[in-house]
Amino acid sequence: MRWPPRAAGPFAHSGAENEKGRCAYTVAVVDDDLRQCRILADMIADAPFSSFDILTFQSVPDLESFQAHHGPVDICLMDVRMDDDAGRFSDGIEAVSRLFPEGCGTQVIYVTGYVEYATPVYETPHVYFLLKPVQAEQLYAALGKALERLASQTGAYLPVTCGGAVRRLPVGKIIYLESNRRKVIVHMVDDTVETYAKLSDFEDQLPPNFVRSHMSFLVNMNYLEWVDGKTATLSTGIQLPVSRQRSVATREAFHRHLRGFL
Repeated sequence: MRWPPRAAGPFAHSGAENEKGRCAYTVAVVDDDLRQCRILADMIADAPFSSFDILTFQSVPDLESFQAHHGPVDICLMDVRMDDDAGRFSDGIEAVSRLFPEGCGTQVIYVTGYVEYATPVYETPHVYFLLKPVQAEQLYAALGKALERLASQTGAYLPVTCGGAVRRLPVGKIIYLESNRRKVIVHMVDDTVETYAKLSDFEDQLPPNFVRSHMSFLVNMNYLEWVDGKTATLSTGIQLPVSRQRSVATREAFHRHLRGFL
């Protein structure tokens, strides 16, 4: 759910701007307690130093489903222990290790009422650990740290020349790049951009979560669900060819990516 709740509309990610023209980062609050979601969302909305597009989720599968269609969020406040309506336990630390491996770009802030998790969370990349009840000044310190990391990320944007102008494309929203004759088509979560270039022009500018699966395709492995000898299946349902020469290298790269080694 977006916060404050509003009519459904196009997903506004890190390229969205608020009324003052500043970039709005997307923040996901994941907590099985709806009241806690609302408290945290209200505090984030009142943050004095930035504008955020706030989304709330009461389960990890809900977050996974959202990211499969809209791409990764910029900041995630993750509860450590969650139980669904059926009484099933969800491990927030395991979810972070799976959804947000090192180098993915998403900044994780753990939120929990259990101080004994202060050590286990260090098995995963994160920027802050908050204990409930969360105080505003502590939350704002955590958000400030996350924003610093986001601002300092290398390769956060890909410069692309279109129609005589240069556009900055958020790398996290690029699903894959396709070479088509003299053009490169950049397929994004909410846009498609064409430019006269070679695929190799962009290969060195992109972070290691992109893999050259075919002479005509560069794929963001954050959106990759399945790879076999001939096909790469994306979370959007699109299937892309994998060339015979690049098959082994693509599968090995995807395996390392899933293990968080990239």
